Amino acid sequence: MSDWLLLLIIPAILLFLHSKWSGKLLLGLASGLKQHAETKALAEWQGNYYKWGDQQIRIVEKDGNIWVVDADLLNAAGLKLDKNLRRKLQISYGGYALIPGTRQYGFSETAVLEFLNGKQARNPEITKLKLWFEREVFFTLQRKREGV
Repeated sequence: MSDWLLLLIIPAILLFLHSKWSGKLLLGLASGLKQHAETKALAEWQGNYYKWGDQQIRIVEKDGNIWVVDADLLNAAGLKLDKNLRRKLQISYGGYALIPGTRQYGFSETAVLEFLNGKQARNPEITKLKLWFEREVFFTLQRKREGV
């Protein structure tokens, strides 16, 4: 950039910064950016949080399919997610995969019920969790899709 252009730009910037409108403009811009960042950060999960006891369960709807974030389901079932468990889940359940358009792994609706069916014989709480998914989560989302 040439020196004469800098000589024009620097005084213009200084004049702007000392004007009575610059403070309002900068505050408005900062406020708008903050609000946009907050909205963007929560937009993906807006209206898709469910709660099982103290555990939040994130639900993702993509292309008409329902996905449950794996870490949330496993925590609710009393299991800890690690790489070995993730490999076992990928082998055992066809509906366990990377959720389309996200960086999260999850269970499809069918895989959630299949996974919980396999665990419920050992734990009555899992039976309650399965019923909760069927009645509170999947039924509600199905009615929402149908427009009821």
